[in-house]
Parts: sequence; C-alpha cells; structure tokens
Amino acid sequence: MHLQLDRQSAQPIYRQLMHEIQQLIKSNALPPGARLPTVRELAKQLGVTRLTVHTAYSELQSAGWLEATVGKGTFVSARRDQAVQRTSLGSDLSPHGMVSDMLWMAQLPGMRTLAMASAAEEHYPTREFTRAIEEALAHDSQAVLGYTTAQGEPLLRIVLADMVRQRGVVAGPDAVLVTSGVTQALALLARAMAALGDVVLVEHPTYVGAINLLSRQGLRLVGVPTDSQGVLPDALEAMVRTYNPRFFYCVPAFHNPIGICYTPERRAAVLELAERYNLPVVEDDIYAQIALDRPAPLSLKAQDPADLVIYLSSFSKTAIPGARVGYVVAHPTLIQRLLVFKQADDLCSPPLLQRAMALFVERGHYAAHLRRVLPVYRERRDALLDAMARHFPSDTRWTMPEGGFSTWVRLPAHVSVSDLYLAAIDQGVAFAPGTFFFAGEAPGPYMRLSFSAQPPEVLREVTKILGDLLQGQIQRRSYSPVGNRQYLPLV
Repeated sequence: MHLQLDRQSAQPIYRQLMHEIQQLIKSNALPPGARLPTVRELAKQLGVTRLTVHTAYSELQSAGWLEATVGKGTFVSARRDQAVQRTSLGSDLSPHGMVSDMLWMAQLPGMRTLAMASAAEEHYPTREFTRAIEEALAHDSQAVLGYTTAQGEPLLRIVLADMVRQRGVVAGPDAVLVTSGVTQALALLARAMAALGDVVLVEHPTYVGAINLLSRQGLRLVGVPTDSQGVLPDALEAMVRTYNPRFFYCVPAFHNPIGICYTPERRAAVLELAERYNLPVVEDDIYAQIALDRPAPLSLKAQDPADLVIYLSSFSKTAIPGARVGYVVAHPTLIQRLLVFKQADDLCSPPLLQRAMALFVERGHYAAHLRRVLPVYRERRDALLDAMARHFPSDTRWTMPEGGFSTWVRLPAHVSVSDLYLAAIDQGVAFAPGTFFFAGEAPGPYMRLSFSAQPPEVLREVTKILGDLLQGQIQRRSYSPVGNRQYLPLV
C-alpha cells in the first residue's frame, strides 16, 4: 500500500494518513473487503508511531470507511463502497472520467443508468454460452486451458471469416486477428500506425471510448463535422489535406452516439477520398447487428477495392461483454504488424473463451440470441422516444435511431449539461454528457441516452425525472440572453 506523507506539513500525520487511505478507497485501488496492514505493520512501513496509525484507523472506522473484526483485521467497508461511488461520480469531467463513471454506475445498486450503451444483462445468453464452454472443455481441455497463438484460436478465426461475409467482407482466417474487444483492437492499431503527436481524424461527435483511448496514446485528435447523412466529405478532404492524418476512425453503421447510418453517397465519398489520398479508414462496425427497423447497409470494407479499410467488431454489444472477444479484419501484412503488439500486450486472448465463442456461433446460438433480443431493444427504444416526447421541453431535439443502443439529444440553449448530470445523479439517474463525445469544443449542449439496459417502465420513470430537471433548469436560467450557437444537424 503506497502512501505519501509530508512530514513538513502543518496537518497532523494521522490526518494525512486518513486522507491517503480515503483516496485509495475512492479510486478503488482498495476495493470493498480489502484487508489493510496491521497497525504494527503500517507503523513500521511508514516510520510513525503505532498510536498515529491506530488513530487514523479509528477515525476512518467511525466514519464508515473501514471495518475491524477482532482476530481477523481491518478491512475496507463494503457499505462504504456505494456512498464513495456516488460522491465521486462527476468529479472528473473528462473522457477518462466519463468512461470510469459509466462503468461505476453500471454496478451501483439503485442507480438507473442510461449512460452506458451495453447489452441487457438479464438477456445474456448464459445457458447457451455455458454449454459452449462445457463443450470446449469436453472436446479438448488441454488445448483450451493452455496458450494459443497471438493471432487467435484457429476455429474462431475460421468462424469469424465466415461471419463477416454477412457484412459483405471477403477475408480468410489469415486476415483476422482476435482481440480483447474493439478497445484493444483500436489500441493496437494506434500503436502500429501512429506515433506520439500524430494526427488522427474522428467524427465530430464520436465514441467517447475512442477519444479517451487515442488521446491517451498521445495522438492528436481532429474532429470532422458529421450530420444526419454521415461525415461531411468536403470537411474530411480539407482535413486530410491540412493534417496528413495517420487514419480516419468512424462508425458508419448505427453511429455512436448519433445512431445514423452513412448514406450510400457519403460512404462512396469516404472510400473515394481514402483511395485518392491513401488514407487508412478504421471502420468500427460493432453496432451493425443491432438493427431495429431495417438491416444496416453493407460495411465500408465490403466496397473497398483499394484495401484501405480496417474492419473492427466484437460480441460485446450483441451478446456477452464479459467474454471480451473482438476482432480485426485487415490485409494480412497489417495483421502481422499488429501481432507484434498483441503478443507484447497479453500473449493471446483466453483460448477457452475463444473456442466457446466459436462453438456458440457455429451451433446457431448467436443468431438465435439476436432474434430474441432485437424485439426487446426495439420496445425499449420506442418507450424512451415516447417518454421524451411527453416529458422533455419542446425545444429539445433528438435522433430516431434505427439501430444501436442510443439516441443523441440536443438540449435547449443555455442548459448546463454538467449541472444536469450532477442533479440527475443526486436522484439516482445517470446519462452520458455530450461534451465528451467531441474531440474539441462541443458545439452546444448534448447528452446521449442509452435505452438498451433498462426495461420500459424504468425508461419512462427516468425520462420524467430528466424532463423535470430540464424544465427546472430552464426556468432558473430564463433570464439569460439567447446566444448564437451552431448545432450539428440531426435526424
């Protein structure tokens, strides 16, 4: 346990010690149930008296941070976890903080969150995937419990090569790399294709996780304006000419957060620009299977004769996020470059989960699961949109997503998204502030509402709470002059 004490400070040592331990608990470095060193051990480690440590522990125990059991030791309080999580939410208003908040809120009992675009956990295909795991173990337990190649379990790569044909992608197993979700896939690409300070183009807005990941890799992100038809070709070309980017990251099918699909004209324009400027295009196709009204158009890679599109997807949104099975489809030469970084990262993705996923798809369970859950998501989307129409202020605008998990909401002018976010959390409600979906300054107040993880009755209840909070904030700010603002066109 790493603790920093300033012996020159006027603050008593025991108070400093209390603060350091509280910070470790807040950051989850010390999770609920974690055992702390004994008073004697910590006093020796820090070079302080046992009385100092005992006083700090006692104060923290009185405040509910710690629990002590005679004969067992001192532990982080399980009861404290929920309070700590609630008070820390919204404390880091950055893309990294937003992603952390999303993950925290998904675990908080009583928190009704529309922040995270995630599969409905009550509809996970638990029984079918368990059978696939059992089959994998029964067939060849030694192989699936050991290591496999960094590129991925051979059977899974064969299954994936066949599966992406539904998206119009023709590729062999040698053009497939298995990753720990799309997140790792994008991280590997960033390391293989760009260096510190290089420019990467992204849509404006785009997936907050991509902004968080790429910016933390030391890359310079430049947003390309996007409207209801997709990225603006003229703006994309101008930025390619100006910045000479390493690649363009996009979500053309059921875009996150907007929910649109690129029109055929915009798709053709992106591919034409990619070929003209030799621009790699990283296509995140993770939502394409979540088609609620009509099938998604074929992937960009399906219409890519120059082989400049790098295709990413995973099973995290469609089936089982915890399996962390994602994949890259690209030219075999690039796959070999990515393998170097994949092997350095984690040697390989877990063979048991890879084989189980291959069997899960091969036995028809994946297709059957999609047939079951798509009507559920369609009902939830409709419930959210109906409730928004009933409870949100009249000058609020939102998208009508035909697929994916979210709608993108343009809030009335002068609404403070951060104030709304914190007020909602106080009432046990969460959403994703739109600010963090932009690589640069947001052009107005937005929020993303994800409907996938909540049943219709909760969606209606949460939407009414948000509507009431919005109305209250608008009334308090009604004296403010209306400024000139530019907004993204929405569908």
